[in-house]
Amino acid sequence: MRNLLLGTVALLLCVLPQGVWAGARNIPRKVLWMEAGANLRLLSTPEGVREILDRAKEAGFDTVVPEAKNAWGYATYPSRIAPFIGTSPVPRPWPPEYPPPREWYPQDYDLLSVVIQEAHARGMKVHAAINVFGEALTSWQAGPLYERPEWQAVHYLATRPVLAPDGSSYDLAGVNRIPGVNELTLVTRGGQGLRVDALYTLLTVEGWRVVAVQRGGPVSVPLKGFVLVGHGAAGEWLQEHFRLGSLVRLGPVEPRFVPSTRYSLIAFANPVNPLVRLRMLAFITEVVTRYPVDGIVLDRIRFPDITADFSETSRRSFEEYLGRKVRNWPEEIFRYEPAEFWFVRRPGPLYKEWLGWRAIMIRRFVEAATRTIRHVRPGTNVAAYVGAWYPDYWNEGVNWANPGYLPPFGWASTAWQAGAIADLLDYLLVGLYYREVTIGEAFSQKVPLWRSVSGGALLAKEVAGVTPVLGSVFLGMYRNDPARARVALRTAFRRTEGLMVFDLVYLNLYGWWPLLRY
Repeated sequence: MRNLLLGTVALLLCVLPQGVWAGARNIPRKVLWMEAGANLRLLSTPEGVREILDRAKEAGFDTVVPEAKNAWGYATYPSRIAPFIGTSPVPRPWPPEYPPPREWYPQDYDLLSVVIQEAHARGMKVHAAINVFGEALTSWQAGPLYERPEWQAVHYLATRPVLAPDGSSYDLAGVNRIPGVNELTLVTRGGQGLRVDALYTLLTVEGWRVVAVQRGGPVSVPLKGFVLVGHGAAGEWLQEHFRLGSLVRLGPVEPRFVPSTRYSLIAFANPVNPLVRLRMLAFITEVVTRYPVDGIVLDRIRFPDITADFSETSRRSFEEYLGRKVRNWPEEIFRYEPAEFWFVRRPGPLYKEWLGWRAIMIRRFVEAATRTIRHVRPGTNVAAYVGAWYPDYWNEGVNWANPGYLPPFGWASTAWQAGAIADLLDYLLVGLYYREVTIGEAFSQKVPLWRSVSGGALLAKEVAGVTPVLGSVFLGMYRNDPARARVALRTAFRRTEGLMVFDLVYLNLYGWWPLLRY
């Protein structure tokens, strides 16, 4: 059955017209996102769904966004394409806690269907979210990528090893951050102020010699030195191989290719892989065929970050786009060079073309997705979630601008402009995920003015052009500060064509439903 559906989607894409479809443009005004993992216990019964939708209706929400597929690849309904969330081995260790769903979640329960039925009964719309290229949770080794490793995005990374006097070494995992499990990081003056507990070993280095060894505490960086911070095995290695006065050396920069399941918490499938793209289109087709959704929100329609994708599949696609072979792969795109205690990324001669090619790859997928949705279920809204930090969005490889917008940035090109997607969509959910609310606050904190709720909203409207923008607020950024959260909500609502609240879980945990009464 799965192969039949994939074949149907492939045929559908061949026969559909290639032009831009006119969307419904009957956009929502006030949207509540319902992230599956955080709200799973509450949404696992019809009674729980009814309770939440009653509160949402009272708070003025006209649209809810349940996830049809979560960030690590599990469907909230019985899918023929993706694994069912009731089989997930992933527990939630923090509030609201729950054990692995496979131990308690009702196996005959269709969350998506229940939300649609109950929302429609209350006169509310349902725009189902699909986490497109997020396909695994690495902390639990859960998700489709563990069954299909060839689908993974491939990251072009680098590290530098720390060298001990006895010749042993340990690779650095990063700079100016707290290390993860068994990781070793290096903290410069730029990371001054970090604090860790006794599970971490701190090695203070000045003039390339160890001047202090301690367990936990604040990270105090010497003027001409750095601090090594090790967790678990890395901390044990530091204690075993260094003493006061020991010489510390850093090895050469070592580039490497790493699959996504060994890189980040949420692993991505390769957005360029034809089989991945076809599978995601099949999933989208399944949702709009089986369920009377009012809209689809495409989430994670992006690359994981600037370091991906460097698979052989992507190399062939990029060379086809260029019309020639790339002889020095990947150095012609960018290379890593040593810089003091770490390294820097240096753009190569093909860097701008590569940024533009990535954006074009995403546009082509969005074109296929919107054509499919509007053909199978005419009148369905199609939207996308994106981050508001457009000047830095080369990192994600998505140009969410209107095609007429020419970015005033050195990294932009006509190829990047050709990858714009706003014209394909009925609206954009733009994440104004900033602690600073006003432009004045951004100015006082000496950050770019667009790194505020108000400034980000203004930039988003300029970038998106005629495509409506709904400002999206992340309530978790304002914990213990309901007054600031209220101002952020009102600002996003008034500065754009509507509001998306992320997420339901915070309204319940913080008791913040009253903030929405305005």
